[in-house]
Amino acid sequence: MRKLFPLLALGVLMVGCSGTAVSENDQKKIREEFSNDNYEKAMRASGRGAELDAQKQREAQYKSEQDASQH
Repeated sequence: MRKLFPLLALGVLMVGCSGTAVSENDQKKIREEFSNDNYEKAMRASGRGAELDAQKQREAQYKSEQDASQH
């Protein structure tokens, strides 16, 4: 889910700016702003570290279940 959010945000931004071109520099800034590292820093800074850890644990469990079902 966290990896999908930056792509959705970028898509919404690009659709909203359909009349203007988005430069490479703008795209780089957007990717940096919505990076996983910045997301985690913001979550911890806002006192939501436990929620972030729980989210990471659920994601890891989901991935391990997906890997197990593919083998």
